[in-house]
Amino acid sequence: MATPKEVFAEMGLAVEQAGKELQKSFKGIVKFDIDGAPWTLDLKSDKPSVYEGEPKSKADLIVKTGPSELAMMQEGKANAQQLFMKGKLKIKGNMGFAMKFNTVFEAARKKLKKVKPNKTAAAAPADMSNSAMVFEMIQEALPTQGKDLVSKMNATIQFNLGNRKWNLNLKEGNGKLVEGTGPADLTVTASDNDFFDIAMGKINPQQAFMKGKIKLKGNMALGLKLNTVLSAARPKAKL
Repeated sequence: MATPKEVFAEMGLAVEQAGKELQKSFKGIVKFDIDGAPWTLDLKSDKPSVYEGEPKSKADLIVKTGPSELAMMQEGKANAQQLFMKGKLKIKGNMGFAMKFNTVFEAARKKLKKVKPNKTAAAAPADMSNSAMVFEMIQEALPTQGKDLVSKMNATIQFNLGNRKWNLNLKEGNGKLVEGTGPADLTVTASDNDFFDIAMGKINPQQAFMKGKIKLKGNMALGLKLNTVLSAARPKAKL
């Protein structure tokens, strides 16, 4: 597994070759705290750069994580949102930047394939969907929050998200979540990315419904309480 110095060296190569291009998707300054060691990604200056040490200007985003998690992001074995939801990556600052932070690593990997064609990129896990991460967090929350959710919802919900489907039964016990389809009082249909934004609180379900980003079928009163369920998936970790 690559060391932080190796990760940032590769990131620096990508920035050197395509910094202006990377700025189109992410224009900001990121301070990385890797087990207390600071590194800076500057995609805000006229001359984009990556260097060891504190930012020369105020950081728009501070990312705190460990060496192995950093390497996993660079190699495509995990993304920032996945690690954040599991509490293995903490962020502080511009949350707008945080939501698209993973584009930095994606763009860097694509550029490195062109710059270093003989370097074989690590294969990403088969399941890297954002919605899968949301339901992983809901599953983890059920033992402690399920009883309360059952009390508030008393319903079954079917989620159809692209080519992935989940059925959440909140009618008894601590609730039960299974991948697939089943009886439902409410059916929720959305794209993977839109559902992730909704689940993370970037937009609320009602706003998403009005904008056509989410479709509801069945007991519409349950749709008004959907945020109660999704809040169980939201990470609490902060710097």
